[in-house]
Amino acid sequence: MSLSPQQQQTLKEVQKLNDNMYSERVFALIGDQLPQLMPIELQQEWIIAAFHRDDWHAYSLIANDWFTAEPDNPRALYAFARVLMFMFSFEEAETLLTAVPGASDLILYQYAFGTLYYMLDDMPAVEKSFKRAIHLTTEASVQHRLKSRLNLFLARFEESAAEAQKCLQLDPQDFEAWTVLSDALAGMAQIKPARDAVYKAFDIYPRSTPVQFRLLISLFSEGRQEEFFTFLEEKKPELLSFNGNLIKLLDIMQVEDDPELPMWLLARAGDREPDNPEVHTAIGFLFAEIEGDEDAIGAFEKAIELGPDNPKPYLGLGLALYNCEKYLEALQVFGKVKELLGPLDPEDQDPEHYAIRLEVQYGTALVLWELGKDDEAIDMLMKLLEEFPEHDEAAEALENFLEQRGQSN
Repeated sequence: MSLSPQQQQTLKEVQKLNDNMYSERVFALIGDQLPQLMPIELQQEWIIAAFHRDDWHAYSLIANDWFTAEPDNPRALYAFARVLMFMFSFEEAETLLTAVPGASDLILYQYAFGTLYYMLDDMPAVEKSFKRAIHLTTEASVQHRLKSRLNLFLARFEESAAEAQKCLQLDPQDFEAWTVLSDALAGMAQIKPARDAVYKAFDIYPRSTPVQFRLLISLFSEGRQEEFFTFLEEKKPELLSFNGNLIKLLDIMQVEDDPELPMWLLARAGDREPDNPEVHTAIGFLFAEIEGDEDAIGAFEKAIELGPDNPKPYLGLGLALYNCEKYLEALQVFGKVKELLGPLDPEDQDPEHYAIRLEVQYGTALVLWELGKDDEAIDMLMKLLEEFPEHDEAAEALENFLEQRGQSN
C-alpha cells in the first residue's frame, strides 16, 4: 500500500517525534490504540512509541516480523533490539544497536544504549550514553525526563524525583516521567506518594504492564493486594482478562525470589476464569518452577481436560512426569506433543511452537537417557544444539551424558 501525501507527512512527523523521544505526542497524533487500519509504516512507528512505555509484550511479534522483512532498516533494527533487551538477550541487542549508522547522534539510540548498559550493570557507560542523549536534545521536558531516568539508574533517588517533577511541570501527561517518579519515591521509601504517581501513569496508559506491576507490588507490600482487582474492575475491567492482560503481568514477575505474589495472582485468575486452560497451564508451570511437580501434574492435567488440542500443557506435564521419575509416562506425553504440533512447517512462524519443539526434544532426550537408550539421547541433543546452540541446559546435559558414557566404557 502506497502512502498518500497526507500519510507521508504524518509519517515524517511521527518519525521525528519518536527520534526525539516524544512518544506521548505520537499517541496524540495517531491515537492511543494500535492503528490497524493505517499503513504498516505508521503502525511500526506506533510500536516504537509503545516500547518507550515498556509496552512490548503485545507487539514483539510485529517487531520481529519487521526486522525479518527489513534487516537493514535502522528503525526495524531498533525495535527488534528493544525486544531483545526485554528478553534479556543483551549481547545480541548491543550488536544490533552498534550496527546502526550514526547512532551516536540519535537521541533514540543513545537512550536505548543507556538502558541496555544499565541492564548490563555498566554504570559509566550508562552515564555516558544518557549524557550524550541529553546533549542532543534542546527540549527542556525531554532533558529533565532523561536526567530523571539517569539519576534513577544511578540510585540518586532525590535527584531523580526532582528532575521528574520538573518534567511534569512542563508536560503533566508525560507517562515515563510519572513512572520514573514513582520508582524514585519508592526508592526513598515514600510508598503512598509513589503509588499516587503510579495511579497518574495508569490514567494515561492503563495497558502498561509495568505500571500495573508497580501498583500491585505497592499494594502487596501493605497487604492490600485484593484492592488490585477491585481497582481494575472499576477503572478498566477488560484488563482482568487472563489471556488478554494478566498473563503479561505474570511474565514480568521474578518467581525465583518469591512465588507468593504470582501464586496469589494465578489463584485469583483461577477464581475468575475456572474453565480457562491457560490459567491452569500457568499454574502448572509455576508449581514446576518451585519444585512442586506433583501439584504441577494436576494443574497440567486440568488444562488438558479443558483444552486438549494445546501442546503447551502436554509439554509441562511431560517435564513434570520426568521430574517425578515417571519416564514411560513422560515419553508417551512427549509423543502427544509431537503429534499435536505435526510435521515441521516452514510457514509456521509461531515462536511458541518453535520453543515447544525444542523443549520436547530436550525432554525426550532426558527420558531416553534414563531408559538406557544412550545413543538415541546423545544424538537427539546433538541435533538440538545444531539447530539452537544457545540451549545451555541441553549443552550441559550432553556434556554430562558423554562424560558418563566415557566413564562406563
